[in-house]
Amino acid sequence: EAAAGEAAAFPTIRLQYSTGGGAPAKNSPPGAPAIHSAPAGASLECDVLLVATGRTPNTEDLGLSAAGVEQVSGQGVRVDSLLATSNPDVFGVGDCVAGAPRLTHMSGEMAKAAVHNALFGGDWALDYAHVPRCTYTEPEMASVGLDGPGAAAAGVQVDMYEADLKHNDRVVLEGDDTEGGFVRVWTA
Repeated sequence: EAAAGEAAAFPTIRLQYSTGGGAPAKNSPPGAPAIHSAPAGASLECDVLLVATGRTPNTEDLGLSAAGVEQVSGQGVRVDSLLATSNPDVFGVGDCVAGAPRLTHMSGEMAKAAVHNALFGGDWALDYAHVPRCTYTEPEMASVGLDGPGAAAAGVQVDMYEADLKHNDRVVLEGDDTEGGFVRVWTA
């Protein structure tokens, strides 16, 4: 184990951590994951800590500039609303597209739209807000459309409905009926 302040090396990740100079949270076992905010003095204890650092498309050495395909440095291929690149014969789909959410369902919807537009002269402008977003964690998390804060930011008045899932068949079968999760729906 690395001491506080030292870096722990992993095959593709270098993790730097610090105790922030403060004492561990009360009743924390030694080595328990925690997040400490030194300026605010806040902390969050947890059983597991997920650190997501993001991904960058690897499009730099594909010869795209020779094909007339414009890129946004470090972000991927630039596309228009119909997923066409600066070369009208090349369409962009999935994680290589600059500014697109890097999610499985998004790539699938982009592929459908690009095929429709490229092969059939379509005008399918993909609306990212209408594509499901899933995070495959335990518990799982998914959403589609605007949530409450997103609606408020867009100036849309919404009502929120919530139901727990403790009686859901899958929750019961998996034995998670004590903390089975919930479904939250916002309607306008």
